[in-house]
Amino acid sequence: MAFLRAGAIFKDSSDEEIKGLTTAAGIWLTAAIGVAAAMGREATAALSTILAVLILATVPRVARLFGSHGN
Repeated sequence: MAFLRAGAIFKDSSDEEIKGLTTAAGIWLTAAIGVAAAMGREATAALSTILAVLILATVPRVARLFGSHGN
């Protein structure tokens, strides 16, 4: 999974912005949820999925509220 995560991170040389960190973290999260489900921890996998969806849906809104570049 590490090589997939690393391949999802890009640095834009024109404005020095790093992109893809959320995608990379999402790949790790998906793998962790899959492992939990495979180990028979369905409740943990379900709760993790719900929390992940809530966080991934909320963070962009909060970032827009406070400014995207720390301004």
